[in-house]
Amino acid sequence: MSKIVDAIQTLSSLEELASGNSLPHRLHPGVKIIVTFVFLIATLSPQRHHLSVLIGLFFYPAIIIPLANIPFSAIFKRTAVAMPFSLFAGISNIVFERDIALTLFHIPVTYGMISFTTLMIKTFLCVSAVLILIATTPSFNLFAQLRKFHIPQLLVLTIMLTYRYIFLLLEEAANMTLAYHLRAPNQKGVKMKDMGSFLGQMILRCFDRSERIYAAMECRGFDGEYHTEDNKPLTVKDLLWGTMLIGVVLLLRFFSLPQLFNSLL
Repeated sequence: MSKIVDAIQTLSSLEELASGNSLPHRLHPGVKIIVTFVFLIATLSPQRHHLSVLIGLFFYPAIIIPLANIPFSAIFKRTAVAMPFSLFAGISNIVFERDIALTLFHIPVTYGMISFTTLMIKTFLCVSAVLILIATTPSFNLFAQLRKFHIPQLLVLTIMLTYRYIFLLLEEAANMTLAYHLRAPNQKGVKMKDMGSFLGQMILRCFDRSERIYAAMECRGFDGEYHTEDNKPLTVKDLLWGTMLIGVVLLLRFFSLPQLFNSLL
C-alpha cells in the first residue's frame, strides 16, 4: 500500500516542480523540447567505445538542475529506476568484449567495460534530460506544443491520456489494496491465490472508470484535439537561450572535453 502511495506522490511531485518560476521554467516549451531533442541525439550518437565524448555532456543536468531549483535527489531517484534495465543489457558487453583497451592504475580495462560504462552514462543522461523537461514544463504545455510541431494527433492524445490515466490506475490499485488489507489485517500484500481475481477486478474497475472519464470529456466538448488557453509567445530571449544551449551541446558532442582542454592550453 505504501509503495503505491509513494508512486503517486512521485508522479505528483514532478507536476508540482513544473509550476516553478525559474529561468528554465520561463523558457518557451518549444525551445525546451528542441533543446532536449538535440541533447538526446548528441548523447545517443557516439559509438559505444567513445566514452570521453559523453563526459562533457554532464554539463546539461549539472547546470539546468540548479538553475531550475530542482532537488538533485528528485532527478537521481527517478533516474535510478531506469538504470537496472541498462545494467542487465550492458553486462553482456563485459562478458563478450574481453580485449584489453588500456591499463588504468595497473588494472586492465577491456572494451566491454568501456562500452558498459558508456551505456550506463547514456541512460543516465537521457533519462535526466527528459525528467528535467517534465519538471520544468507543465504537461498541458508539453502536449499543446507537440501538436504545434505537427506531431500526429493520435500519438499525442495517446501519450497524454496514458500519462493522465497512470494516476487513476494507481489510485484504483491503492483503494483495492486498502480494502483487501481491511479484510485481511494480518496479511502482507496480496496472496497469490487471490491475485487473479484482484487483477481482474482492477481491470474491470479501470475500464468502467475510463468510460466515465470519456463521457465527462465529451460533455465538456472534447473533439479529439488538445486545446489550451496558454499560448506563450516565442521571444528573442527564448531564441538566444535555446541557440546557446544547442551550441554548447553540439560543441561538447563533436569536441570531447579532453580535446577542448588541450586546445585551450
